[in-house]
Amino acid sequence: MKKVLHFGFIALLLCFSLISKAQKTIVFTADNDHVGKDSPNALTIEKEGIRLTISPQGSMSETTEFRVFQNSSLEIASSVGNITKVELTCKAKGSQKYGPGGFAKNEGYTFENDGHIGVWTGGSPIVTLTNATKQLRINKITITLNGEISAVSAPKIEGNKLFADSTKVQIIGAEGSTIYYTTDGQNPTTSSLSGLSPLTLTLKNSTTLKAIATLNNKNSSVASEIFTKKEYKNITFEEALALKNDENFVNVTFNNALVVYSDNGTLHVRQGDKALMLYKSNLDIPVNAIINGSAKFNFVNYHGISELKDNANTNKEMLTIEPSQDATLQPLALTITEVNAQKGICDLIKISDVKIIKEEVDGKENYYATANNEKVILFKNESKYENLANNDKTYTIVAVFNSLFKNQPELKPIEITEETSGIKHSQLYNNVNNNTLYNINGIKVDNFYKGVIIKNGKKYLNK
Repeated sequence: MKKVLHFGFIALLLCFSLISKAQKTIVFTADNDHVGKDSPNALTIEKEGIRLTISPQGSMSETTEFRVFQNSSLEIASSVGNITKVELTCKAKGSQKYGPGGFAKNEGYTFENDGHIGVWTGGSPIVTLTNATKQLRINKITITLNGEISAVSAPKIEGNKLFADSTKVQIIGAEGSTIYYTTDGQNPTTSSLSGLSPLTLTLKNSTTLKAIATLNNKNSSVASEIFTKKEYKNITFEEALALKNDENFVNVTFNNALVVYSDNGTLHVRQGDKALMLYKSNLDIPVNAIINGSAKFNFVNYHGISELKDNANTNKEMLTIEPSQDATLQPLALTITEVNAQKGICDLIKISDVKIIKEEVDGKENYYATANNEKVILFKNESKYENLANNDKTYTIVAVFNSLFKNQPELKPIEITEETSGIKHSQLYNNVNNNTLYNINGIKVDNFYKGVIIKNGKKYLNK
C-alpha cells in the first residue's frame, strides 16, 4: 500500500512538472517595454520569443500605454509555443474610448463592459486583433503559452517601399531563426542566401524580396515585399505650392527664399508673396536666412497646408544659405479679411487693431481675433491671450498661419502687443536716422521698421 502511495505521489509530481514546463506566461507593460521614439522599428517589440507588432498605425513609444489606432491591428507572434490566452489591461473600461471593447469583433475575444480587461483564448502561434474603434490604449499585455510551437511564423520584411538612392531593409523572423531570402522574385529555399534573424540588407535597385524563416528544422511560409527605386522630380518653389496631392521624392529649388520663422524645428519659408513649411525639418537654418539652391523632400498637402518633409536624402549639400545678423521678425501685414481669404498660408503674419474675444462653441471655449465684424480663430499658445479676451482693448498680433480646420484659417500667436491710446495719439515717426531704436520687445531695429518703436525711453508709432 505504501509503495502504491509512493508511486502515485511521484506520478502526481511528474504531472505538475510537465504542466509547469508546458505552460509559460510572458508579460509586456508599456512602462517597462516601450521602444524609443527614434527607433527604426517603433511599432515592434520583441522579448522571450514573443513579438508584438502594431500595423499600420499606432504607438509603442509611450511610457503609459501601447496605442492601437482605428482599423489597425495588434499582432502577437510566438516562436516558443502556441499562444492559448492573451489578456489585455486597458486604460478605460468596456466599450468606452480607449477601452478593451475595440477588439470586440475578433473571434475568440471577450470583454466585460464594466472592466478594463479583454481576453482572447484559442491556440495559435500568431494572434491578430483588429481595432474597430478610434483608438485603443493598453497598459499591460499578458500572454500564456502552452505546448510546442506547431509552425514557424513568416518573417516580417520592413523598410521604405519607395526609395531614391538606396534603402536599408530588415527581415525579422522568430527569435533564434535563420532567414533565407532571394532578390530575384523566386521563392527561397534552404539553399538560398541566408543570415540569422534579424537580417539587414541594403537595396540599390528595384527589388522583389522574398524570405522564409527556419527554426528547429521547420520552415515558415514565404514573406514577400516589393521595393521600388524612384527618381526625384525637379520642381520650383511655386510648383511645390501648386501640388494638390502628396508626392514623394521632389527636388525643390529655392530662389532667394526667406526663413521667416522657426517653430520647434518647423521652418516657415517665404518666397515672393507665398510661403510653405519645412515640417519638423533637420535642416538647421536660422531665422531671416536667405536660401538659394535645391534640396530633396517628400511633399505633403495637409488639409490645404503645403508641407515639405525630410526623407533619407534631405540635406543642405545643394543649398546656399546666407544667415542674417538681424533677428527681427519680418511678418507679412494682413487684415482679417485677407486671412479669411487664405492669404498668407504658411507665413508669419501680423494683424493690427484687433480685439480678442472668447466664445463657447459646442461646449468648448474658442478664442478669436476680431475686427470690422470679422474674426479668425486663435489656437495654441493660449497663455499669450486667454487673459486678454473680452476686455475691449485692441492689439497687434504676430502669428504663424499654419493650420486650416474645415477650410477655416487658424492662427498660432507668437507676439501680442496692446495698442494703447497713448501710442495711438503719439507723434508719427518717419525714417528716423539718429539714435538707437528698439521694438516693443526690446529688439534693436533700423529706421525703416514699421510699428511701435522705442527711442530714448519713449514710445512712438513709426509709419
